[in-house]
Amino acid sequence: MERYDKSTDTERRGGGYSHASIVWGGDEDARNDFAYRMARAIVCGAAGTEPCGHCAHCDKSSRHSHPDIILIDRPEDARNIQVDQIRALKEDAIVMPNEASAKAYIIRHADAMNVQAQNAVLKLLEEPPESAKFILVAENHTALLPTVRSRCVELPCERADTARETDKTVAAFYEALAEGGLKMSAFCFVLEKLDKGGFIDFIGGACALLEEKLREAVRGGGSLTPEYLMRAVGVLNRAKEYFDGNVGLVHIAGLICAELTVRNEENND
Repeated sequence: MERYDKSTDTERRGGGYSHASIVWGGDEDARNDFAYRMARAIVCGAAGTEPCGHCAHCDKSSRHSHPDIILIDRPEDARNIQVDQIRALKEDAIVMPNEASAKAYIIRHADAMNVQAQNAVLKLLEEPPESAKFILVAENHTALLPTVRSRCVELPCERADTARETDKTVAAFYEALAEGGLKMSAFCFVLEKLDKGGFIDFIGGACALLEEKLREAVRGGGSLTPEYLMRAVGVLNRAKEYFDGNVGLVHIAGLICAELTVRNEENND
């Protein structure tokens, strides 16, 4: 997934995403979930590409009550987003955020904007306020004007069912990691059945989960030690390197399961 280059103070304001992004493809639930997760990261106090889940901003955004996440959508009785809605958005965007370092505007059905609305968006993106970021959500990104697309980072979205399968695999991995032994050995067969895209998604999701569990373990929580979790992250990173080096998935799956089965025994000693 493409991320924004966080090289200036302006880019750091509101996390690691560009001032404007287009989330496209997949199904509607997946697109909306992806966009809202991005918005949560933008208002999060940790200023990263994922919400930390612990700060006051994340608490509010998880309850869909953060005042700096603003949703724009077409009216129920209309097929298109109207230019007046974009003009109102522009007026609101120049106002400083209520609580976070940046506002996050989610424009759903952005590909349903009429030409006048898209031209109004274009003017906004040409000179965006430093304290606002815009997420355009579209089924078909090619329906947007080329000039609008050229000012956005385009982020393709996987289908919700694919994301759910990845979540299940990651959850099964963590369960095997905690129990070890036969559970981890059995998980090896799950990994072997993944295609290349599924394996990459698994590595990304598993590393993110382990890093979250590591923060919890450092605070004294969880059932796995920080040392073991750090080793597990190292094993996954090495597996990714092997994968990039064209080592077969069967061999990589065997490596992951063999090393983490042994290290689980060390964790339990």
